[in-house]
Amino acid sequence: MPKCIKHTTKKYTSRNSPPFGASECKNKRRKGNNGKFWISKRMSNGVYRWFPLASKTVKKRKMTGGGEYEDNWRPYGSEEQKLIKHTAPKFKVGDRVTTLEKGVQYDGTVIDIPEDNTVVVYDNDLEEKYYEGKWSLASNCECHVDDPHSGSVWFEANNDRKFFVAFDKPEGHIDLMFERDLNKLE
Repeated sequence: MPKCIKHTTKKYTSRNSPPFGASECKNKRRKGNNGKFWISKRMSNGVYRWFPLASKTVKKRKMTGGGEYEDNWRPYGSEEQKLIKHTAPKFKVGDRVTTLEKGVQYDGTVIDIPEDNTVVVYDNDLEEKYYEGKWSLASNCECHVDDPHSGSVWFEANNDRKFFVAFDKPEGHIDLMFERDLNKLE
């Protein structure tokens, strides 16, 4: 897994976007060489690139042992979180969807939000090695249900929607996928 490290070569220091490889910092926010914030997003061909974020202030917090991190998470129920505009779900329960991961197409069906303790795969990982965990809304998932029976949750860390998808292969594989990584099957 590539690490999100700052590069010092001319290629990275002479552009407006951050001096980091976008594919090394998947879905991360970083300050660009122009002083503005950017986010690494996956394009339709599977390649990551930097996109400018709308102007906003991001607090920096010091970490124990040095370094700093961006404090862009807002706990659900806080006044700041309530102000974040949620998008309507792009899919509904029963919709057939597809995603592309490392050149391989995976098809599945959007399912309703599973009951607590259902085994779910996290981090959009459909390859042989993946992280399974027991789904529970109460177990610090950094998300909340804003549209019951939509098959989705609002993921607060990225201010984005994630859908529960039961993939055809491997059979029984349920993944929590970002809406932006899914396309509707016709």
